[in-house]
Amino acid sequence: MYLNSGVSKFNLLSFFLFLFVINLILFFGTTMITYLLEDRYGITENELGTVAGDLGFYSDLCVVASNLVLGALFDIIGRKGLSIIGFAAAGVSLILMPCFTQVYPPLLILRIVLALGVLPGLNTPLLLDYISQVSMGAACAWINIISTCAELVSTSGAIAL
Repeated sequence: MYLNSGVSKFNLLSFFLFLFVINLILFFGTTMITYLLEDRYGITENELGTVAGDLGFYSDLCVVASNLVLGALFDIIGRKGLSIIGFAAAGVSLILMPCFTQVYPPLLILRIVLALGVLPGLNTPLLLDYISQVSMGAACAWINIISTCAELVSTSGAIAL
């Protein structure tokens, strides 16, 4: 894989680790919420899909609205700073999810914070900064492999819980 000038293999490794963590948080958060709804929040099996869908819908609405200002935030705070702040918020959200017993508003707020926390990482345009144009196909293949590994790890971890 050809890198752009000034980019080291460590930068590329950091980029792929960054992608792994983003996908791990997304997959684990989604899987964990379905288990928490039934186990910790007392949602019946019949209501599980509706409540999980509602949580996803409302968090996606917030993500769509936040995308409108994300570019300006990248300019103000910076790509890396905003991603670090987002990851910290997503991590705190994941830690707090099992601490409550009501879906509305505590779990809904935490689900929205999780989605908004991961949003900068998903939209940080680092690939073009690191990878040469001739290596985009290989880089995209690695991104898919890393996403699959993150999904396997997060799903296995959630099932083990």
